[in-house]
Amino acid sequence: WERSGRFPYNPSVVLDALQDPLSSLTPNVNVASLPGYIEVGDEDDNSSSNEVLRTYDKVRKVGRALELNGITASNELRRQKEKILARQKLQDERRVIARYGPISAGDARGCIATDDYNRCAAQEDEAQRIERKASRDEEAFLWRWLRIVEGFIRKGITEIGHKELKVLSPNNTGFSGDDLIPQPWFHK
Repeated sequence: WERSGRFPYNPSVVLDALQDPLSSLTPNVNVASLPGYIEVGDEDDNSSSNEVLRTYDKVRKVGRALELNGITASNELRRQKEKILARQKLQDERRVIARYGPISAGDARGCIATDDYNRCAAQEDEAQRIERKASRDEEAFLWRWLRIVEGFIRKGITEIGHKELKVLSPNNTGFSGDDLIPQPWFHK
């Protein structure tokens, strides 16, 4: 009980064994065994003092490099933020107000491409529709013309006398019988 400081009551035994929260060293730790420990050498020994100077110089350079890296990183972050803000401002300026609200320039290009495609397709459809209408009109004209021609032929045949038909017969004129047969396009 004496070793723990409980009997007789001695708080200094307990408090001395506690580790200081601001230090990583306890009384039980050998300072010389810690990493980075520099032994105190003789002032006459130049090799150790040179080593200490080199180590100190390296530590100073590393500290400066870390400081510069921190500054560089801060500057880089600031530049990135400025870039992002500039890009956002550009995108906001390039917004187009469409029928249902603002859209980006890329979306507007897509809408324009779609509209152009639909316009070209509509023009092609219109051209085909006009061509079909023209062919229907031409067909109707040809049928009317054929009816008129058929009427003229019938009228001409009825006005020609029986004797004239005999004269025009294949035997007398040298025509073949196929010449007198009406062509199928005369009849509907």
